[in-house]
Amino acid sequence: MKYKKYHILSITLLMVVLIMQETFDLLSSINNDSSSKINHVYIINFVLLMISFLFIIKGLLQRLRWALIVNIIILSLLVVTNLLEDTYFEFDIFLLSYILLSLIIQRKWFKAKSHFIRLKIGIGLACFLFAVNIILNVIFISRFNDINMLINLCLFLIIIKLTLKPKNLRIEHTYEDKLKVQDLLRKFSTNPVSAIILEDDKQYFFPRFCEGVIGYTVVNNIAIVAGEPICSDKEIENILSEFKIFCSDNSLSICFCQVSKNCIKVLKNAGFIVQEYGKEAIIYLDTYTISGSKTAKIRWANNKMDKLGVKTTEYKPLVERNHKIEEQIMGISHEWLTMKKSGELSFMLGTVSLDKPFDRRYFIASNKEGDILGFVVCFPYGSNKGYFVDITRRSKDAPLGIMEKLTIDICKILKEDEVKEVSLGLAPLADIQGNSSVEGVIIHKIFKFMYNYMNSFYGFKALYDYKKKYNPSAWESKFIAFSSEASIISIGYAMIKAKHPQGVRKLLFDRLLTFIK
Repeated sequence: MKYKKYHILSITLLMVVLIMQETFDLLSSINNDSSSKINHVYIINFVLLMISFLFIIKGLLQRLRWALIVNIIILSLLVVTNLLEDTYFEFDIFLLSYILLSLIIQRKWFKAKSHFIRLKIGIGLACFLFAVNIILNVIFISRFNDINMLINLCLFLIIIKLTLKPKNLRIEHTYEDKLKVQDLLRKFSTNPVSAIILEDDKQYFFPRFCEGVIGYTVVNNIAIVAGEPICSDKEIENILSEFKIFCSDNSLSICFCQVSKNCIKVLKNAGFIVQEYGKEAIIYLDTYTISGSKTAKIRWANNKMDKLGVKTTEYKPLVERNHKIEEQIMGISHEWLTMKKSGELSFMLGTVSLDKPFDRRYFIASNKEGDILGFVVCFPYGSNKGYFVDITRRSKDAPLGIMEKLTIDICKILKEDEVKEVSLGLAPLADIQGNSSVEGVIIHKIFKFMYNYMNSFYGFKALYDYKKKYNPSAWESKFIAFSSEASIISIGYAMIKAKHPQGVRKLLFDRLLTFIK
């Protein structure tokens, strides 16, 4: 499968080379000719054809079936016309033939469907264009000239834009679907991050032949999965097999994010490339204590908050709604996002969701006057034996140490509820180990470079240091696992875009401005 990936990439690269070669030839001919001999309409036509090829290349990278069909038709026409002495566009016939033959051989790779309505319009317009050309060339014996070609290429560009629009794979799930997912989470989830599949940005894959669910989102023809399949241990191979077939039928690659160690063997056997992604800080409540030198900062923060009269309580919106409390929570959330100069992150983080709490638990820290200074949202996992600290936010006027106070008090409350462990979340790229595969070695080197030299763009070390000061009971390895046919660059881009819905370019621009300042 991965060799097919490289073959397809080589084909698209050859098409780029073809475009560049013909562009250079055109520029050379322009430089050699006098200004009076330059055919400006021909140049416009050539540019339109190259733009059409670029859209086709994009469709091929999206593995669209109609990108393959359109490209085969165009390349076949170019090969035939270049065999004739009188041709409008001159191309390297051997390069055209190689690309055409390669696409025909690898035709089964392209399965993604186009948007149905736009495809129908595009096919209708193509049939109309073909009929008009037949009439002009057969009945009136009219050959192609610059103006005819200009009109044809303009319409052809419109046809490409219509036919190469990917089908929208997003399905609007009902509230009943989410309740079904919640029941499956209560029954099977062991990964702390699994509960975030209840967020609205997730799609659900329900297998036909077993009980379970996979929560994912699609970015650039990659299904990014939050955690691992939610099912029993004996059914994980079955649900994984069904999901791979579903993704293959829709030309989707797969990437599992923050996978637990107990799923690694199954994923490797299924052909996925696996690489450690970071360490998750776990607190075992039965034995955890903040005594000792390693947690001195935590003790200091708690003592300071106690002297200020800060109290931690649990807010239960499913029992009784309090609009004053909720206004303060949402106000702090908005204030926090403004301070961070970012929009609401998605995919691997939850949202406040006071209107649809499901199994979330909300903890608030208030001062003597009753003003909320900060809050934490937790998700259960492992049949409520563990809780994941998902959202942690404080007001800009909150005293230093408020989040430490909240976290330790939450541990005390959950321990009284007979909860066994608390996850403080993932420290991405921290203390990761490589593996022996070629892709694994490359990814490990990239991750280590990011951790050591890109902290101005994302606080990898700061996040690890924050979790480390709690002196967690354990650091559990988390992994990413992705399809062998997916490129490392496309996986990285899709992961960033999934987490930052405002756009990767805006994210990089904002981070660059922060770095410059």
